[in-house]
Amino acid sequence: MKFSLSCTTLVSAFVLLFSTTRVNAECSDVHIVFARGSGEMPGLGICGGPLVRGITSNLAGMSVSSYAVNYLASVTQTSAGPGATDMTKHVVAVAQQCPKTVFVLGGYSQGASVTDISIGIKTMLGMGQSIPEDLAPRIKAIVTFGNPLKLMGQTIERSSQL
Repeated sequence: MKFSLSCTTLVSAFVLLFSTTRVNAECSDVHIVFARGSGEMPGLGICGGPLVRGITSNLAGMSVSSYAVNYLASVTQTSAGPGATDMTKHVVAVAQQCPKTVFVLGGYSQGASVTDISIGIKTMLGMGQSIPEDLAPRIKAIVTFGNPLKLMGQTIERSSQL
């Protein structure tokens, strides 16, 4: 049993490490990319799910899709950099495949730091890839909850080049 569980864990880790960003063949009008908070289970988390539902219900007549950032969301706050890289790679891939899609980016707690890093804000929670500046006009909103950036007296508006 232990061997089987260890093998499953190892295979899952390799899949996460070496998987490429896959994008749905259908493009939506609005694509929400959200990073859950520290310690939350994979998915959109306690803030992302309601955010997606709220945006979807208020954009009648528009198609809305979402993506949960694929990162550990470790309680030690050390996975924001890799999360930002995943967010960035996903946004770039969707932008290339879907030239008319616009984006809403967001995150909760450490997920807010993921978002900060992906829009070019330097934080003490790691380093990761940033979204290219030429995609800035397609980012229509950035929504964070419990953003550690505020603890440093910063705001997204003052800190980001996007």
